Amino acid sequence: AGFDIVIFDEATRFKNWQAAVTKAVMKIGKELPQDTIILPMSGTFIENKIEEIYPPLCLVNKGILGEFYNFKNHYLICDFWGKVTGIRNEKRLKKLIDPWIIRRSIDEVWTDRPPLIEVEKVCEMTKVQRKIYEDAKAGMLKELENKSAEDKINMAEIGALLNYLIQICDGVEAIDPLIKESGKLDVLKEIVEEEIARRYKVLIFSFFANKVIPFLEREMSEYGKCLVITGKTNPELAEKYKQKFINSPDYKFLICSDSMSYGANLQVARYVINYDLPWNPARIDQRIRRAYRKGQDKSVTVI
Repeated sequence: AGFDIVIFDEATRFKNWQAAVTKAVMKIGKELPQDTIILPMSGTFIENKIEEIYPPLCLVNKGILGEFYNFKNHYLICDFWGKVTGIRNEKRLKKLIDPWIIRRSIDEVWTDRPPLIEVEKVCEMTKVQRKIYEDAKAGMLKELENKSAEDKINMAEIGALLNYLIQICDGVEAIDPLIKESGKLDVLKEIVEEEIARRYKVLIFSFFANKVIPFLEREMSEYGKCLVITGKTNPELAEKYKQKFINSPDYKFLICSDSMSYGANLQVARYVINYDLPWNPARIDQRIRRAYRKGQDKSVTVI
């Protein structure tokens, strides 16, 4: 009570209409006086699906898109089970929401920004790693081929199989702790030794908090003190780690899962290393923006 304007930053966090966090935010919106101005803010309002735009716009003004069933019937294409498969009346939807969205490009708001250097490294697997990868892939393909025509291919299962292969690419240790083989890890160590040494602070991101980040922490600790933040890190402890990384010259590496790809200001970092890449390009951009954002006055290298 008593607020004229309420701002929700990182509004992409409540993009799922059914999620508990979205329901909690909507409850706050309902309890505010009707003349309160509500401003959701995000660099990526839509990451995966068009329906992700519904909760923030609904928060601004429920009348823009109406009830969810109305929005769904007019603008979404769904399959027999109700899963969204596409969009319709796209031009009409764009015309409807355009007046409610203010978009500012990085060129408009940060004119004196330093260079962003993006480097792509191609890493060859070791012989042992390649053998394990090819054997795993062959086994997975055989398993899929053996499915009968009546079996419905489960896309979640396919995703899990692909993630398994990606973990092998990251390092065989992710699937077998006794086998420490990784061409990618060898390249990472070369980069740290040759380019970074002890001069710069580095953000390292991996999608696999439990399988890959532990051996990254072990290996990187040879080159400097490490801090690790994943989705399981207590919020208070995560904030403490962020402040240590920002303020203490002793800590050179902050190793993170994608839970750290939103809302953190870490302009002290000069390198952002994506040890593996998420499927969604918007997530990669969010990772980069932890270091390369307003307030950064030095060049940032993304690998």
